[in-house]
Amino acid sequence: MDKINELPLEILEHIFHYLPFKTWKICWSVCSLWYRILRGTHFQRIYCLSMNRTFEPQLSELEKRIFPSFRNIALVQWVHRDDDDDDDYEERRLEPVEKDEVTSLKYLFEPTPEKNISELLFSLELDFESLELCSSFGSGRDIIGNRLREIKNLRELILNMYVSHNQTSDQELWLIEHDRIETLKIDLTVTKINIDANLPNLRTLALLTDCYWAFHIIEKHCTQLESLEVQFHSPETMNNMLSLKFSAMTNLQAHLYRDKFVQENYKQTQNGYMHNKKEEMFIKNMPKLKTLYVESNLLLYRIAEPLSRFAHQLEELTLECQQIEFLQLKAIESMPNLKVLNLLYCRIASTRILPTVTMPLLEKLTLINNESHVIFDNGLCNLKSLKVTFWTRSSHKALHKICKKLFNLQKLELLVYSKLANTAFRELHNLTKLTTFRIGKCELKAIHWSHCSALPNLRRIVLTDCRLELSALLNAPLATIFPGLREFYFKSCAIGYSKKSNIAVSFNSDDEARQYCLQQLRAILPDCGISLHDSLFG
Repeated sequence: MDKINELPLEILEHIFHYLPFKTWKICWSVCSLWYRILRGTHFQRIYCLSMNRTFEPQLSELEKRIFPSFRNIALVQWVHRDDDDDDDYEERRLEPVEKDEVTSLKYLFEPTPEKNISELLFSLELDFESLELCSSFGSGRDIIGNRLREIKNLRELILNMYVSHNQTSDQELWLIEHDRIETLKIDLTVTKINIDANLPNLRTLALLTDCYWAFHIIEKHCTQLESLEVQFHSPETMNNMLSLKFSAMTNLQAHLYRDKFVQENYKQTQNGYMHNKKEEMFIKNMPKLKTLYVESNLLLYRIAEPLSRFAHQLEELTLECQQIEFLQLKAIESMPNLKVLNLLYCRIASTRILPTVTMPLLEKLTLINNESHVIFDNGLCNLKSLKVTFWTRSSHKALHKICKKLFNLQKLELLVYSKLANTAFRELHNLTKLTTFRIGKCELKAIHWSHCSALPNLRRIVLTDCRLELSALLNAPLATIFPGLREFYFKSCAIGYSKKSNIAVSFNSDDEARQYCLQQLRAILPDCGISLHDSLFG
């Protein structure tokens, strides 16, 4: 006991996280240190108690005693379904959601799921700080609008409400009022509900809904928001938001789906990249902006050039589902303090076959599932972390160029959706500063490692969703190639073995193969931690 208590408190908390909740009560009875950790405010704020049930039966006394031990609570209410045969279930599964029987607000005072949830939240005098409601019940208005102030220490409110259309009207208003809420996240599938909020301490806001009232909430709290994620209802809503002043904003995420046609029309009505004062003032009015996520062709077209001139504090930019034009790419290159660039599902419309990115100060680059590749040359010479997707059989050529040009790389992650060339790892030794190497979605053979020279500074390898042969893995010169390796992870990999394998041991089960693999790898790499998390043998 004394030895384990000598560990740092952070490590002890991490260990307790993996224990079943039922054993926590036993653990906090072991010693005063464990009691202080498990019942302490810091531990309770880290972990969230999530209850997934119908809430039709009332809570047991044990469940009522559990709740006061947590600061974060998530209630996920689902509609009860009787057991049917497979054919009946398949027919019911295809029915519209609106046909499900959901209790309405007028039944709140009967023994219903809504009554039980209300009793849980307000009769037990819970002192929690975070509440998440994911439900289809119709009494959300009563819980959220009328009694929310009773939860005095509430800091975070997350609403994921799948309310039936026949329970709402255009005049129905949900008013969220609280003095301490700092984070509000709303995800609604119903547009008939009107939501308003009066939250003087609000700092983080996420509105993932196509409702027009979202803009009014943003407008009311814009000067105090530090983080905002918004799904625009229309281009007009976006245009209105460009007139607001976000003086405290550090993180902005904006989504407007399928707007390429709108952006093309806007481009024809404007004089090229001659932006008006609205876009310039929008960027100038965010002097603290450090992180920007854009999933809108129209928004990127309008603010790309002002960003390059006025967003000197911007450090991270993420673009998703964008058709990036050549002038927009040059505007991104000219952002002076940009350190992180993420391009996800994008297409670079360049005059060249492969566009060149010249950003010598960039430290982290992510290129995932893009239709266009970029040239890896000295323009990215200071890059320290790279994550890239390869789709073609010539991926080894791009990898060789990465190894020869990006000599400052410390972390490299590859997602390979094609056959990996035998000589793909031949130039890895040029990355003398590489400490972490991750590769996924490919088949690794012994010949791949045979072309790889020693990497003495490599400390961590992660193989994700890869296919390997057990004999090839154990016969590879791993100790010679990775003399300094300290962590070797196999996540969701398929490791095959057969009677024809060059292994003198036969296995009666996959568990025996797993244990044999762990034993052999630990013998080959005695100073390295080995993990076969969710990997299959067969």
